[in-house]
Amino acid sequence: MIWRSGKVSRLSLVFLAVVGLIIVAVVESTRSLMPQPYFEEKLAAARLSKQMFAAIKSYQGKRIAASHSDPYATGLIGDQFTPITTSRGNLEAKLSTVNPNIA
Repeated sequence: MIWRSGKVSRLSLVFLAVVGLIIVAVVESTRSLMPQPYFEEKLAAARLSKQMFAAIKSYQGKRIAASHSDPYATGLIGDQFTPITTSRGNLEAKLSTVNPNIA
């Protein structure tokens, strides 16, 4: 036997587990997909952003190389320290802004 310090019976624990599984099953089986507002506009904006990012990358051509500041070679993240750099920023934040879905 396994020693347990609590006074809750195994039958109560099994009952609660079964009730919990039934609740999860009911919630998952009765959910419905609701269209998001402006979904088509959001999708069009993401596609347009992706096209523009590709245009910038093709314009810069072979100058783009994976570096520490731009690991995905997007061409949209510049050097960390330049005369116009305002702050060092966070690389993860910069990478999230070059995601077309941010549009």
